[in-house]
Parts: sequence; C-alpha cells; structure tokens
Amino acid sequence: RLYHGEEALIGRDSRQVQILVKNHAVSRKHCGIKFDEKEQCYYICDYSTNGTVVSGQGEVAKNQWVRVERDSLIQLGNEESSFLLM
Repeated sequence: RLYHGEEALIGRDSRQVQILVKNHAVSRKHCGIKFDEKEQCYYICDYSTNGTVVSGQGEVAKNQWVRVERDSLIQLGNEESSFLLM
C-alpha cells in the first residue's frame, strides 16, 4: 500500500528498493511509484537502463514523473516483469 506522496522504489537490489523483482532485465533501482490521493492516480519515474512501459501510454521518460491512471499495466524491462496499479 502506498500513502499520499510516499515513493516506493522497485528494482532488483534489496538494499535500494522496497519492492524486489528478480529479473535480469530489471535494473537495481528500476523505477519509483507515488500515489496521489487527491487525484486518485499514480505517478511513475523511470530510473532504469531497460525502460518502463505503461500499457496504452508507451515508454516512461527517464527521470521524469509521469501521471498514470489506476488499473494501468506496467512493464519493467521486458514482458516477464509486469504489474497492475490498482
């Protein structure tokens, strides 16, 4: 669960992230996610080498926070690692 304004980091290095993904295509610190309680949406920032893709929106720009609607499918690096923002 994410609380308003709190950033959760996703990646494969347990020393740097809160959400661990074991996949060689996922960077040690792959991306960050925040939830905006007022707007009821998420924001994603890509820190990776192999990219982060939002279904219907395309690839997330590097080091920039991008608005993402709820129920969006997120892919990290390749099709093997994906999750749904609810």
